[in-house]
Amino acid sequence: MGGSPGSLDPRKGHTWARDKEVEENVLNRYVRPLVPARQAGQGLVEYALILVLVAIVVIGVLTTMGRSINAAFTDIVGSLGGGG
Repeated sequence: MGGSPGSLDPRKGHTWARDKEVEENVLNRYVRPLVPARQAGQGLVEYALILVLVAIVVIGVLTTMGRSINAAFTDIVGSLGGGG
């Protein structure tokens, strides 16, 4: 068939090393810019997980302390003369 990398392929008249170089150039120039970086996606997933965790904590706090918070705001509005 051909030979080892770097040897001359008599059918094509060029080296296998040149084929590899051309392949890398095509990948770097045309293909890799189209594929998003893994770390950018990974960071997005981490932020989404943090957001979900914060939302769960906020919902839990509001569920358990909702009535006492409502009572505190009602007292504040009443003492300010509001309360419509």
